[in-house]
Amino acid sequence: MGYDLASAFVLAFFGVCAVGGIVGFLLAKLLGFEFGLGVGLLIPGVVSLGFTAAFVTEFRDFRDNPSRAKGVVVAVEDRAVNESGDITTPIAVAEFITQDGATHRAESKGGSGLHTGDEVIVVYPAGAPARGKVGRLNTFFGGAIASMLFGTFPTSAAIFFLVSWFEDKRQRTPTRREAERASKPTQLTPIANLMMVGGLVGAGFWSGSVLQQIMVAFGAVSLGLWVHVVDGVLMRRDLRWTLGMGVLAINFSAWVLALWLLMDPASQW
Repeated sequence: MGYDLASAFVLAFFGVCAVGGIVGFLLAKLLGFEFGLGVGLLIPGVVSLGFTAAFVTEFRDFRDNPSRAKGVVVAVEDRAVNESGDITTPIAVAEFITQDGATHRAESKGGSGLHTGDEVIVVYPAGAPARGKVGRLNTFFGGAIASMLFGTFPTSAAIFFLVSWFEDKRQRTPTRREAERASKPTQLTPIANLMMVGGLVGAGFWSGSVLQQIMVAFGAVSLGLWVHVVDGVLMRRDLRWTLGMGVLAINFSAWVLALWLLMDPASQW
């Protein structure tokens, strides 16, 4: 018996975190700390972002599928997961009316967090309403945001550590000129810093909700960080410094996207 997407994500994420920890520890012993840490973070990061794509796909299917109907959970039953029956999982039974006016029932997958009386959407194949999928848009919406945030940080951090490891393997010692170039401010430096400081200070004067003010502050910080990244590329600064700014920029941008979606979830997708 399978699990619903939200339950599958939680189980898979914690599972791959354990796998990533073990694999990362072994690789760190064999090839170096940064390589092991990078691979260990990359495993849960990629898996989590994979679930983001799955949540978005399900959200769009449940929102746009022509063979969809509104339903209500009429019962929640515990079903056996294994043959002995000592492990069970909750299954929601939803009742809905198809386009021809007939009343049918469909069951959710295991691990459902639905309760009796909850309103749901049922997407069903033509000619087989009982095989329909049961779900709620806000579950897929929240799952997409959560999996994106849980995936963005470890993936971006993994790239940073892996590139750092490869840089160490090159055994490249920076020259004095390169060191001076890495520390020398440019015209972009004060612009980037002003954007970040101005955004943090000015967000409090923004005429909007607290959520909007946070989004404005994070947005200004992310833009400033991206300017630092561009400056690092143009000036050929130390790769680790540029990547570090990039990791911060990616994560602040992910939070801006999440906050933007949370402000009006119905209209964004």
